[in-house]
Amino acid sequence: MHDNKINYINNAGIATIPDGTTVIEPHAFQGCRNLKSVKIPDSVTSIGKSAFNFCQSLKSITIPDSVVSIGDDVFSGCLSLESITIPNGITSIGDDVFWGCSSLKSITIPNGVTSIGEWAFSSCESLESITIPDSVVSIGKSAFLDCKSLKKITIPNSMTSISESAFQGCKNLKSVKIPDSVTSIYSWAFSGCESLGSITIPNSVTKIGDYAFYNCKSLENITIPDGVTSIGSWAFHNCKSLKSISISDSVMSIGENAFLACKTIITYKEREYPSYVFSNKNTLPFIKEPSYKNFMRIKTDGKKNEVLIKARLALDYIDSDERFVEYVQENCADLIKQSVENEDWDALDKIFKSKHKLLRSKQLEECLEFAIENNYHELSILLMQYKENTGNYDKNDNRFELEL
Repeated sequence: MHDNKINYINNAGIATIPDGTTVIEPHAFQGCRNLKSVKIPDSVTSIGKSAFNFCQSLKSITIPDSVVSIGDDVFSGCLSLESITIPNGITSIGDDVFWGCSSLKSITIPNGVTSIGEWAFSSCESLESITIPDSVVSIGKSAFLDCKSLKKITIPNSMTSISESAFQGCKNLKSVKIPDSVTSIYSWAFSGCESLGSITIPNSVTKIGDYAFYNCKSLENITIPDGVTSIGSWAFHNCKSLKSISISDSVMSIGENAFLACKTIITYKEREYPSYVFSNKNTLPFIKEPSYKNFMRIKTDGKKNEVLIKARLALDYIDSDERFVEYVQENCADLIKQSVENEDWDALDKIFKSKHKLLRSKQLEECLEFAIENNYHELSILLMQYKENTGNYDKNDNRFELEL
């Protein structure tokens, strides 16, 4: 096609491409806002880059089986496009091909397709279902980013990795099936999938990237399989519904704030830890080998939250080394406050039942003021009982009526 594109569009907004045309040139109908429908003859074998880019009134188009090549950005920004059939001769879906097709509800990808490009279906906000055939071996970065209506996805057995931001922002995605062929889940892959309640990570996966499941607020349970060696920074940050996390011994590194704001228990080597202690990336080496030498390698840089992570870790080992006792004593008041705020009841139990006197008099008074001021009734009782048991209880102290 080399003629003026306007010559092909009638008053009804229908474009008829003449028989014998083999190539629809790049940008051929780009920006034709009144174009509603296109008739493509069987003679066409190739549609060039951005050929129908930003044809905002285009609702439907039938691509004949003769077409074997579709360029990048071909239908990007076609806001009214509701349905399309990709011909069987297509082997790849390029970058940004359907980006921003916000009215597209469903699409079938033929078995011959081997790759889906970057941003290919990004911001297809009405897309509810898509079938990815086993022929697909690669899905590009952000391919399904912000497909907010997508509810279910099955990743084919031919895939070896889930690319960066592949399904990021798919807010209604409830179910994902990851095959055993996948070895890596890259950064932001499922971040913001707020309806995702559960996901099974196969044993084949060795790497979970940064922010991979960030803000998956409905995710309740997850098991990190034996094959995983690294979990990236912020990987499960703000997964507030997580009830339990099990990490295998194979994990060698956990990034910064990987489980921040999860408020759950992490089981590692048959021992339970509150999730926030893994906010420091140097926590894992100590947990693997809990010596005082490794404890001192946990850097805090004077940051209060890092100091409290160390204090919480030390609390589990106060009976093995007096130096752990001293560290807890120095930070006990703040540790108690943090434990309440993080709902770490196990920590409170260990503090108040310890044979060591962990809470000093001045800190005890500080904690009492904190408990009364914030209406932490049960904590107030524990503190008053602790005060009495340690011989510091003043019968004239009427700030709180002791209930025994």
